[in-house]
Amino acid sequence: MSESEYEKIVVYHYNKGEVQEEIVKFSRNRWVALHCEFLNPQGYQVLLRYQWASGKIKVPLTITEPKDVPKFVKRFERLKPRTFYASANVYKELTHLGHVKRLENIAYCTPTWDIDNTLEKWEATIAVAKEIVDFLNQEGISESVFLKWSGKGAHVHIHERAFSENLLKKVNPLDAAYAVVEYV
Repeated sequence: MSESEYEKIVVYHYNKGEVQEEIVKFSRNRWVALHCEFLNPQGYQVLLRYQWASGKIKVPLTITEPKDVPKFVKRFERLKPRTFYASANVYKELTHLGHVKRLENIAYCTPTWDIDNTLEKWEATIAVAKEIVDFLNQEGISESVFLKWSGKGAHVHIHERAFSENLLKKVNPLDAAYAVVEYV
């Protein structure tokens, strides 16, 4: 993507207030990653998952307010950020590198089906998403389901708070989400 296309498409998109609000709404208390167009020495696109905090401490990348979105796009502009990702896990704390490594720090986990495809086959992507949603509906899960278009594919999610607190006292949220995804 040329510099002018990048400015017109990516920067313009992430400067929209409604885009920033949606990203913050989903990303709050999640570990965030910024997927960039820039290629590393091995030829892979850079995926930023950490930032340096005061005292030169590496911490998980997080988004807490709308202005964080264009701030990160600007801060890492030489790497050409193009997509924000947020973990399925919602964490109790995310101020230290070790927080993402501790299972007991996961407060909730969003069951997610990632439907990868090409843009030309968008109808097949919608058909697969519909199959998953229909199956969930047959199993009694309907009000907690939401979908996101992800550029070339889609994600089907069950809201992470659909699991009862009673269940989450017995089963780690990551295990509960994984079991549901595997079952479907």
